[in-house]
Amino acid sequence: MRSADPSLRWQRTSPVAVVFYLARSVRQIIANGLPALLAWFATVDEVQWRWLAAAVTAAVIFAVVVAILSYLRFRFCVIEDRILVRSGVLHHEEISVEFDRIQNITMHEPFYMRPFGLALFSIDTAGSGKKEITLGGISRPVANALRETILGRGQRPEVTP
Repeated sequence: MRSADPSLRWQRTSPVAVVFYLARSVRQIIANGLPALLAWFATVDEVQWRWLAAAVTAAVIFAVVVAILSYLRFRFCVIEDRILVRSGVLHHEEISVEFDRIQNITMHEPFYMRPFGLALFSIDTAGSGKKEITLGGISRPVANALRETILGRGQRPEVTP
């Protein structure tokens, strides 16, 4: 893979994307910790409420730190016939998706990104049960240009008999 090539033009998302990463971190914390928290509520006393407040405070601080680090570690690049994404705080990951494998492109404009002219750009690929790539916080013109690039290069010419 050519991702080590220094001539690649790696791009970052907008700093507003920290909100996207924060929401994703909070969602993961809730999904993983909610069952244990519900079981814990059955035996609550006054001392345990203090522990709960400390745990919630620590979880919020952890989520904010992870969101900021996720933003700082996230980069993407479009080369030839593929899109490359580097991400990860503790687990570094590099994803390379060829335009031919892309099944669906989705653009969302969440309320917190709309005033800044930003969008969430998601890519689905064949054989994947979830969004393969989500670029959170890229400008609408960049998202539209990226969509046109993918649609233009990813299509193969039709063969007529």
